[in-house]
Amino acid sequence: MENHMGAKLKKGWETGDMKAKSQRRPRRRRRVMKPGDVDGRRGSLVTRVTANGRVWHVHRDERGKQVGLELVSTKTHWWLDREIKRPALQQGDWDFRTPRDGDTGPLVRLDHKIPEQNDRRPQAWQLPWAWEYECWREWQPWSDFDRWRREWRREVQRLLDSRNRWIGGRRSRRECEAAAAWKSPLPLWLLRDFADYFPKTPWVNIPFQKRNALRRLPPPGSEPVALEGCLADLRDPDPKLEGHQESPDEPERYRDEVVKEVTPGQFIGAYVISIPWYHSDEQLKAGFAAWLKQREKELGPEGCRVTFRRIGRVKRQADLRQLGALRLLRSGMTAEKACEHTERVCGRPLFEGPGEWSDAWRKADANLAARFGGR
Repeated sequence: MENHMGAKLKKGWETGDMKAKSQRRPRRRRRVMKPGDVDGRRGSLVTRVTANGRVWHVHRDERGKQVGLELVSTKTHWWLDREIKRPALQQGDWDFRTPRDGDTGPLVRLDHKIPEQNDRRPQAWQLPWAWEYECWREWQPWSDFDRWRREWRREVQRLLDSRNRWIGGRRSRRECEAAAAWKSPLPLWLLRDFADYFPKTPWVNIPFQKRNALRRLPPPGSEPVALEGCLADLRDPDPKLEGHQESPDEPERYRDEVVKEVTPGQFIGAYVISIPWYHSDEQLKAGFAAWLKQREKELGPEGCRVTFRRIGRVKRQADLRQLGALRLLRSGMTAEKACEHTERVCGRPLFEGPGEWSDAWRKADANLAARFGGR
């Protein structure tokens, strides 16, 4: 009897347990996001944030409501993330040699010297431009470039609008293009002049005539820092006035300062300042230095601000070679295969031995971290 009852209870328990299991809702499988995936939908307003060691894009609609979350990279140094979908590697992505005479001649390094002409380096002027260009090609995602260009064109049209001339006066199209580029992360020459090539075409694959047009311009990092701003940057974002035509009769809609963090550690601020020109230059410089120190403290904790450093052309050649090594190793090649591949293409390897390739990877990472403000 006991065995019979025990078997019956056991059978009932198993039946009940199975019934309970059958009534349970199936456990929802957690979605694993990969770079480029969006939880929700894309919005017209995008904010870049870094959280939990990852880089995200927060998508919002025109009203400012969050509508989606996009994973940019699983690493704060996104240029090291092998999971990001990138175009197939081209030779120009790592081999930064150019024809000796511009369009013709054997391939030579950009810092190639001509002994017969007192060691003149006829192509060295390209180094700062090539470095700036190739650094921006490491930005992720590339879809940001199309969005930045749309915003730039929209700002140009706004400045050209006769109804908004009270903000900056009458300007030519080129002046409006330069003024609109001040707000954009991309420099004007990438927004306008190289739009047909950037970012898909490596620097050395761009027609020489196009690159040569930059020769007489101040190279990146050499010109004085532009401080011109626009009154529209101080506009107070009021959702009630969305789409409302700007008017000088509504000064209460503007603030005296607006600071934005465009990338981690890189800030852009618009301020209202008063310059007493009756003081000497030395007094004005001292007052401006004190003003800068005070505003820097307001950005955040000490060390949060990242600055660019000017660097020589010879160093830029080494930086480009290290960037090429990083791209080869990131594509899945081992140091041995990368060494064999570069020697077969160029006649000599880009770097010798695994130790040099590892050192090049580390230095390229540090250079890009300094360039983009990564930590």
